[in-house]
Amino acid sequence: MSINNKLVPLVNNKKLIFAVLFLCSAISRADSLSGIFPDVLSGRNTGTHDQLVKLAERAIENNQSVVHLLRDVSLRFSHEKGFITFSGSDLRKLNKTYSMGTDVMYALVPPSKTKNISLGDFGNDRAEIKVELDETTNTYFNYRYIFNISVKLKLKSEYGATGISKNQLDDVYGIVASHKLGTADVDSVRISGDQTVVVELSKGPSVKVNVGTVSRR
Repeated sequence: MSINNKLVPLVNNKKLIFAVLFLCSAISRADSLSGIFPDVLSGRNTGTHDQLVKLAERAIENNQSVVHLLRDVSLRFSHEKGFITFSGSDLRKLNKTYSMGTDVMYALVPPSKTKNISLGDFGNDRAEIKVELDETTNTYFNYRYIFNISVKLKLKSEYGATGISKNQLDDVYGIVASHKLGTADVDSVRISGDQTVVVELSKGPSVKVNVGTVSRR
């Protein structure tokens, strides 16, 4: 038997192991969310402050960011052909006892301006995220690389992403990033770690930023 033929079973076994690990991870995430959302209805579901608290505790336990939570909840509800809406007032109440992460995360989702956050399938057979603000809003954060760069985000009164997958928030709309080197639309966000994401822009290179993890105040 040639060396190449001997390697084939090893490669296949590695693929099988990775597939099993991914499946176990997906089942674990689904099970933990089932405890928070035991009865998911098709169509609209209304979220509660108590559910937000449970999500925050889940994120702390798993050392995850708000971006992870948005992804997981959106995928959970889209699987049942439904979506859930949390009110801005419940988000602000949560923010008194839990931190959402760094200034980058607060620039992406400003609690003081948020009217609603909706996650799931809005009837388009795909997982989506939609944030509604009181009005078009400018937020700011410092991007730390070799030196600090002040970045302004212009958030439309409705913005979000229409293509959510395992580690990717695609087809982002309603967010424009500006700094002293130029202006560009945010096209997608990729989860690259427990507290980092890579932001793809319509112009220029992608940017890796630290959004932090959820923590108790």
